[in-house]
Parts: sequence; C-alpha cells; structure tokens
Amino acid sequence: MEQLDHYTESEAKAVLSKHQHKVTRHRVDVLLFMMRHRRAFTFKSLTEEFDDHIDRATVYRILMSFVSHGILNKALNEHGTTCFFYYGHINENDSSGKAYLECMDCNRLFDLPSYSKGFLDALDTYQAVPLNTLLRGRCNRSDCNDGS
Repeated sequence: MEQLDHYTESEAKAVLSKHQHKVTRHRVDVLLFMMRHRRAFTFKSLTEEFDDHIDRATVYRILMSFVSHGILNKALNEHGTTCFFYYGHINENDSSGKAYLECMDCNRLFDLPSYSKGFLDALDTYQAVPLNTLLRGRCNRSDCNDGS
C-alpha cells in the first residue's frame, strides 16, 4: 500500500501525549499507520493490516478511544460501513455531520464544504442527528495517481 505522508514514530507519540493517551506499541502502530495514509479504512481492513501482532478486540478499543479523543474520525461509506481516518488530514474543527470524499483513483481523502445552515436547521426540527458520510468520487487533482 502506498504511503502518502512521512510521519515518524516520534510524531505519533507526540499526538498520543497531546491527547493524554498512554504511549503503547500497539497505539503507536495503529496511529502511525493512519497518519501515513491519507485515506479512510474499514475496521476489517485495519484488523487485516495488524493481524500479525494486534488482535481484533485491541484494534477496536484503540479505534474507539482515538475517535472519542479526537485523534481519528469516522464516517459511513456507500455500503453503510464505518470507516476511520486520521483527523489531522482534514481541515475542519467540527466533525459532526460532515461529508468527506475519497477519490476512487488515488484513495486520498478530502473534506467537503459543510452542510448548509438551512439543511442543519431542517434536521433540528426533526431532532435528527447528522451522520458523517464518506462519498466516493474523483478528485481531479493533477497529481492524482489514477492508475494510468
């Protein structure tokens, strides 16, 4: 799998410390992997990535802890599957009820403009909670690795 960002282990440890997480080998491994790949991953793909040294339950606990502390974010993809991504790869501070785009060619993740105030107000009338959504499309960046 192509590595897009060149974060170091010490940078991953610094993120954990900043979020008051105990630095463990497993947490560093998961976080560093997520930091180095500017894309979203399903739980299944992450457990397959770490199956040689981290059990599924531990990966799940790490992901949930990272999400609750704002290190990772999660969104539903087009199949209704939860995907996780490193929060540092997006620009927005507020992550509730956002849409993100994952390029079908390069797998890079992009945050999309926030939902309109009118849309969010309409949701409020129904007491609906907006979900983060992961859409698939094409980024059309000149440096996109589209396989050609």
